[in-house]
Amino acid sequence: LALILLEFFVIPGFGVPGIAGILCLLVGTYLALVSFTFPQYSWQYDRLNEVVYTLMVAIVSFGVFVIGTWKLFARSPLYGALVLSAAQPSAEGYTSPVQAAAAPRLGLRGKATSMLRPAGRARFGEATLQVVTRGAFIPEGTAVEIIEVDGTRIVVERIEGAT
Repeated sequence: LALILLEFFVIPGFGVPGIAGILCLLVGTYLALVSFTFPQYSWQYDRLNEVVYTLMVAIVSFGVFVIGTWKLFARSPLYGALVLSAAQPSAEGYTSPVQAAAAPRLGLRGKATSMLRPAGRARFGEATLQVVTRGAFIPEGTAVEIIEVDGTRIVVERIEGAT
């Protein structure tokens, strides 16, 4: 693994350390499957052949699985459930508000159209906006004022003495 990681992160390309790392992994897998002795008898050669056959079947099966997943997963229903495929181009109006455009809203006064606990909606003139408070609960119909705008986050507070 160290040779493969060295090849992957330090040495560009695919060369001797990568091949040596793959060979070491294969030999290590073989040694994990059998206690290694050089074959002397026919039954030891048969066992070696079984181990090599099992290892090759595992490698080929894994390769088929990886390639099959790579090619077929993008067409499966599970892929559609996991990956968002809809685009939201800015030409169609999908943009985020800019801080400078929101700055003129500071100081606007309006009324809460829902209970603010601490998030909710408030109406300012003709616009109904999503707003938050700094932790206070404000009942519906209470007069509020915009005291802070941070991107899409609009912070309001209750106007004391107003109805």
